[in-house]
Amino acid sequence: MIHEALDWPEIAGLSLEHVIALGRTGTPGAFYDMLQSGLTAKAKCPFCDMAHLQGTICYENKLAYVFIPPGDFNRNKGALEHKFVIVLKRHTADPSTLTNRETLALQHCRRYLKQHHNCYHPDRGGASYMRHGSTIFNAGTVIGHLHENVDEPNGLASVRPAIYKDLDGWKKDRDRLSGYIKAYEADMTRAEYLQSYRMHHDDLF
Repeated sequence: MIHEALDWPEIAGLSLEHVIALGRTGTPGAFYDMLQSGLTAKAKCPFCDMAHLQGTICYENKLAYVFIPPGDFNRNKGALEHKFVIVLKRHTADPSTLTNRETLALQHCRRYLKQHHNCYHPDRGGASYMRHGSTIFNAGTVIGHLHENVDEPNGLASVRPAIYKDLDGWKKDRDRLSGYIKAYEADMTRAEYLQSYRMHHDDLF
């Protein structure tokens, strides 16, 4: 497999899937937040820990919720009219295990988006896609938790959701992660890490 052809940085206690997920974060701030929030180091799922979710929850029912991801986690933000994530509350990566009640709960989320945010308008369009299974193959950043992305472009730029990447895409993720790790030390505050990242990558600022 393509990703196995590369040497990935090692982070103590983390699986390759966790490491790869961190390499997909779009900014050093997002890398730091995900590491500290427990996506990796504390083995907590950010979609299960709604109290510390990075984003704004705009709708919730008993079995699912909708949130708007912050800019740091959304590289296509400037190209999208709408960007929402629909999340099943139960922690599973397998859509075939959905109960009838969970399926209906997800549909209530979609209807909320249509009624309150004008999503799914017949004169516009976009893509709704569910990430399931391993993040190595679904190109996501949240491990083991089913979620549906609702992306509607604004017509100003190309939007191409990735699933499994080519070699150049994997190299970009690997190199991005190496740059993040180079500037990181344990117990750094967010401000300290961002300052360290700037010092290590002053050619970018």
